[in-house]
Amino acid sequence: MGIATLNGILAATLATAVQTGVEPSDVSIRIIGSGTLDCTFQTADGEVSRQQRARRSGSFETIRASDALSGQCTYSVPENRELHVRIMEAGQFACPFEPGITPEECSVTFNGEANGTFDLTPAG
Repeated sequence: MGIATLNGILAATLATAVQTGVEPSDVSIRIIGSGTLDCTFQTADGEVSRQQRARRSGSFETIRASDALSGQCTYSVPENRELHVRIMEAGQFACPFEPGITPEECSVTFNGEANGTFDLTPAG
C-alpha cells in the first residue's frame, strides 16, 4: 500500500471524526478475576483489536487503545467464576454499564457463566 493511499485513509478517518464531532480518546480497561475481554476499536489510524485473559481472582490485565473513536468489547466468563471490568480511562466515552455514572466509578462484575458485549460511545 502506497503512502498516498495511507494518507487518503487517514484523512477520511479524521474527516469522519470531525463530521460526527467525536474527539479521539485514549481508552484503558482493567479486568480482574477469571474470563476474557476482546475489544475492537475504531481509531484515527483504522481498526485495532485487543484481547486479554484474566486467569484467577486477584490478578488483573489491562486493555489499552490510543486515539479511539468508538469501540465494542465482548466478554466471556466461565461457569462459577466472576469477571470485574473497570473502565480506567475513557476520555469522552460514556460509561457503558450504567448511564450517568462518572468515569471514576465505571465498573461492573459479570458472574459466570456469562457472555456478552458492550459498546464504547461518546458521552452526551
